[in-house]
Amino acid sequence: MASAPKPHGRINFKMIALTALIALAATTFIIAEYTSSSQVWRLALNAQLQKDKRCRMDDLLASKSTALDGGVRVEGRVRCTDNREFKFVRNGSHEKFKLKSCSGSQC
Repeated sequence: MASAPKPHGRINFKMIALTALIALAATTFIIAEYTSSSQVWRLALNAQLQKDKRCRMDDLLASKSTALDGGVRVEGRVRCTDNREFKFVRNGSHEKFKLKSCSGSQC
């Protein structure tokens, strides 16, 4: 008489916990890396606005990052403390931002 098949093994809870920990660490690293690179371009944009346009950045109205070969394109719109607005574009961290003044709804 044939006996019921035996399970191939027990669930290895230590291995599941280790895998979850590694996944959590990787996710945390990716989020931290994105946040720090986001902060770097914002600081660079703020410094360039102050130097080139005498603008103290009050608000980041919109921003979009797009992956390029070997870099990241960042574009968006900011408002200064004096309510002027500028559109910005940068095609890689080695370049300066291209700044265009916005007037009314034109930007």
